[in-house]
Amino acid sequence: MPRQLARSGHFEFGPGKRAAHLGDDESAAAIVDDWNAGRLAEGWARYWTAIYRHVLDFLGADSGHREAVFVLGYERLCADPEAALDALLGHLDLDPAPFAAIRVDFAGRISPPDYYRPEFSDSELERIRELTAPVAARLAAAEVADR
Repeated sequence: MPRQLARSGHFEFGPGKRAAHLGDDESAAAIVDDWNAGRLAEGWARYWTAIYRHVLDFLGADSGHREAVFVLGYERLCADPEAALDALLGHLDLDPAPFAAIRVDFAGRISPPDYYRPEFSDSELERIRELTAPVAARLAAAEVADR
């Protein structure tokens, strides 16, 4: 399986996973160190933080980019799918009428996953919160701006 993943260009998971280097040597090294040491939850939390920090920095660097991007969190989408879809259609300046049937169908099917729950220890959950909190707060603020 590792060779098949590599041949198909999938390095985002599996034994040969690689973190995208986003210009921060220290962050990239910490992610790889965590993964190599078996601290997968911590490594993935660092990776999530690095990716979303990069996206938010990109959006913050150019008002044109920020205006073009609609930030929609999965939690918001699940909590009120119809309102979230309406907000997205509004951002895209699309007439909602042609999407009415799709919107109703989609809203009735979207929900938080109920088929699994990660089995993180209490200490892993605390570390995940600690590592992701600053960027999660920035992401939430960007999402609020798009309501």
